Amino acid sequence: MRNRMDFWGLFLLGAALFIGGCTTADEGPVDMEMTVEGIILEVNAAEGRILVAEDISREKYEEIKGADWPNLADEGISLYFFGYSAADQLKAGDRVKVWIDGGVDESWPAQAGAEKIEVLG
Repeated sequence: MRNRMDFWGLFLLGAALFIGGCTTADEGPVDMEMTVEGIILEVNAAEGRILVAEDISREKYEEIKGADWPNLADEGISLYFFGYSAADQLKAGDRVKVWIDGGVDESWPAQAGAEKIEVLG
């Protein structure tokens, strides 16, 4: 009888430690803000959208600028079309940070709305 109680006592202690180890401490709200940084390849002010190449260097931009975006598929560059009402205030070659409004459509190029765009230089 004592061995059975020892077994269940150890079992419950082990289960409590296992379950307790699977939880995380609450560190406050998680910042779910999604952003993309890159260089604008195209601006279509009439349609209110821009095409951004994520995380490319200025040298890479100079190499690919003017290319049709479908031809960039083999370059391994992440491209995003962003809908933005003030697209006419931006220009190709601007380095930007884009705050995404809502989700991102998983197409190629990816598509999303832009809540805010900051020109970085």
